Amino acid sequence: MDKLDDAIRTVRELDEADDQSPLAKVHPLAKLVTALVFAVLVTSVPKYRLDLCFAMGVWLYGYAVFFRLSPGECLRRLWGLFLLLFFVGITNPILDRKVLFVMGRVNVTSGMISMLSLFLKGALTLFSAWFLAVSCGMLNILSALKAVHVPQVLLNVIYLIYRYLTLLLEEASRVFTAYRLRAPGQRGLHFSVWGSLVGSMLLRSMDRAETVYQSMELRGYQPEYAFTDSTPWNGTSSLYLILCLISMALLRFIPIFSFLGSLVMN
Repeated sequence: MDKLDDAIRTVRELDEADDQSPLAKVHPLAKLVTALVFAVLVTSVPKYRLDLCFAMGVWLYGYAVFFRLSPGECLRRLWGLFLLLFFVGITNPILDRKVLFVMGRVNVTSGMISMLSLFLKGALTLFSAWFLAVSCGMLNILSALKAVHVPQVLLNVIYLIYRYLTLLLEEASRVFTAYRLRAPGQRGLHFSVWGSLVGSMLLRSMDRAETVYQSMELRGYQPEYAFTDSTPWNGTSSLYLILCLISMALLRFIPIFSFLGSLVMN
């Protein structure tokens, strides 16, 4: 129950995110391009170049601090995905045992480095996507995608899935609340009612989704105008995009951490 309510609150907070963000004056397309370029630059880092991964992490942390975004909130909401990233690369130290250097009494292998690099690149990409969501909002992201001529059908599918996801979560919350009221003192759901509860939840959510869509049509919903962005491109958006792209490129292609390390060693 608490997890369902928390998920519903998260979706509603994302709907209102753009109005509360310091990035509200920046055009959604500029924020989308920044997030996509950052993801491309991070994922293109060679698997043994931890210095470049840390450099991109420093950029993202500075971005979050400057625009008052919360990395801790991202960790709290998406901790399951971060855990999955860890397990994705956990076999690398087993398969790749070439020793690169010795740290104290520990042999650091190339598999350890590649595992850490994979985790960092995935984590930074997740942080970037979360920051885009909380600073832009779903409707503004869709309007930015429309500006780059993403097919309207695809935008409609994404939008309706996003909207109906909230309905599904709300119906699940109601069904589980009703079950707990009828089975006081019982922890969790008994396996004998799993099928009936899931079926009931699916039918209720489909019925409500149809009602909501009819209401949208009665209020004049037209897919081709649903994602039209009224925010004009301004000088702030241009400055934001130029500064972000230049700073990311400098940290990605200039090995600043390696240079500083060589200075310290000398």
